[in-house]
Amino acid sequence: MSAHPENGHYTASRLPRACIIGAGSSGIAAAKALHERGVPFDCFEKS
Repeated sequence: MSAHPENGHYTASRLPRACIIGAGSSGIAAAKALHERGVPFDCFEKS
């Protein structure tokens, strides 16, 4: 992962991938928020 040299922020094409553990109401809310911001993620649920 590389950060933007001037400000240390990630570029849109190099966002870190997030991992959501649990697909309850909080996990789904997190997934929705990440999706709206274009952040790649994986969501795992143990059933």
